[in-house]
Amino acid sequence: MPPNPYSVLGVSKSATEDEIKKAYRSHARQFHPDRNPGDKGAEAKFKEVQDAYEILGDKDKKVKFDQFGHQDPNNPMGGGGNPFGQGSMNMDDLAQMFGGAAGGQGFNFGDLFGAKKGRSTKARRPPPQSQMAKLEIDFLTAAKGGKLPISVGGKALEVTIPEGASEGQKLRISGQGECGQDLILDLRIEPHPFFKRQENDILLDCPLSLVEVALGASVEVPSISGSKVTVKFPPGISSGKKLRLKGLGIKGGDQIVEVKIVPPAKLDVKSRELLEEFAKHNPQDVRADLKWA
Repeated sequence: MPPNPYSVLGVSKSATEDEIKKAYRSHARQFHPDRNPGDKGAEAKFKEVQDAYEILGDKDKKVKFDQFGHQDPNNPMGGGGNPFGQGSMNMDDLAQMFGGAAGGQGFNFGDLFGAKKGRSTKARRPPPQSQMAKLEIDFLTAAKGGKLPISVGGKALEVTIPEGASEGQKLRISGQGECGQDLILDLRIEPHPFFKRQENDILLDCPLSLVEVALGASVEVPSISGSKVTVKFPPGISSGKKLRLKGLGIKGGDQIVEVKIVPPAKLDVKSRELLEEFAKHNPQDVRADLKWA
C-alpha cells in the first residue's frame, strides 16, 4: 500500500492549499537529488513527496483520497488490493498459475496485460508544476533589454530580458525552480522619473518658458539610449504641441516630445509693465475660434 500523502508531507487533513504547497516545497528541497547525489534513500523520499503532492495538490484527487484512500472506487478489483485472494503470492506462484516460470521463456507478464513489445509498462509521472514568481525590472532594462541577476531559493541566476519587454509578460526558464521545475517570471516594470511608454514609442514632456516659446529655443533632451538629442522649437509654438524624433523609441519606435509651457511663478513690477506693453503691441484673442468663447 502506498504511504499516506498527509504523513509524507507532514500536514493534517485540514491543511490549506498554501500549507500543503509550503510543506511540499520544504520536503522537495530537503530530498532533491541535486542536494543528495547518490543517496538512494533520499531519491525514494523525493519520489514519495512528488507522489504525495500529486494527490494533495489536486483538489479533485484530494477529495477522492479523503473519501476512499488509495482504493479506487472505479476499480472492480478493489484498486491496490490482491485480485487473486487474501493470502500473499509471489511472482513464481503467479507465473505457475498461467503456465510458465517467472522470468523464463514460457511466460511474459507484458503479454498477459497487453503491453507492446519493446515498450515499458511503467507509468510516466507528470512533471512537477511550474514555479511562478514576480520580477520587478527598471524601465530602461525593459525598453532596451539586457542581463539581470536574480536569486531563486538561494541560487544565483542571470535572466535575459528581451528588448521591449512589457508589463505582465511571462518568461519561462527551464528547470531553474526551487525544486527543479520550470521557473516562470511575471514581469513588473517600474515607472521612470520622466519617460513614459506608448507601445514602442517613448513619451517625454519638455517644459518651455514664455520667452523660449515666444522667441523659439534649442533644447537638449534625453533619450533611452543615454545620449542627448538637440530639439529645435520654433517661435510661437503652443503648449501640447508634439515633436516626433524618428527611431529613438523601442525596437524602431519613435520618441515623442510634448511642449509644456511654464509661466513665471512671480513677476516684479517692471516685468509686469513690460508684459502689458507687449500685449498692447501684440493684441491676440486666443479663444476667438472656440465655440464656447
